[in-house]
Amino acid sequence: MAVLAEWVESRPRIIVWLFYFVVGMPLAGCHSENHLPRLPIHGTVTTISGEKLNGSISFIPDDGSSGPAAMATLTDGKYQFDENNGPAVGPHKVIVRRTAAKNRIPTPNTNDTKIDTAKQNSAESKTEVKTEWKLTANLTANVNQYNFTLEP
Repeated sequence: MAVLAEWVESRPRIIVWLFYFVVGMPLAGCHSENHLPRLPIHGTVTTISGEKLNGSISFIPDDGSSGPAAMATLTDGKYQFDENNGPAVGPHKVIVRRTAAKNRIPTPNTNDTKIDTAKQNSAESKTEVKTEWKLTANLTANVNQYNFTLEP
């Protein structure tokens, strides 16, 4: 009987603790006074010769800056972020990576591609294709388009 009386007496405390862990903890983790809104930005990435890159673009807060990093896919030279996945305002390091291999040719009657090894071998012996660029950008809330032109 003493156990039952103790359980009944401690019951309100259990409800308070349960409420705290179920509701209070998630809310405490989501709140931040230094929360920076993410920017819905978009743009293009091309080479000086006009080639539209496929790959990825990353915005990483510069040293001394805070905020989330953001990465998007480059498709035909275009990228886009929204207010849920974009970078925050401020100076950023921008890293562009090319992932589509050069010298790929379509295989007949399929959507697959294969590497033309003769072209690849001759291209590799002549020049190395650049696959990564490091840039900077200072993102502001009143600009939503950032275009980059790269040296090949």
